[in-house]
Amino acid sequence: MASTGGFLREGNTTLLIGTDKEHIEELLDIIKSKCKSREKTIAPMSPVASSLEGYYSFPMQVQVGGATVFIIDVEKYIKL
Repeated sequence: MASTGGFLREGNTTLLIGTDKEHIEELLDIIKSKCKSREKTIAPMSPVASSLEGYYSFPMQVQVGGATVFIIDVEKYIKL
């Protein structure tokens, strides 16, 4: 699912993945290999810089990317 928002107001991708417990570690390895964090420079007077507390007149380095993973048990699912 495509989504927009967060700190940099950029596009995100949300994946809903269902798997058996025995495949969780393999799935996490795949996610780790594909979702790397990196640094990005935001320019002064950008929408992000102007929305931060205070005023910044110099470029800033921020960390972007990576992944947030929630692992939850599904009590029941129904396929219709």
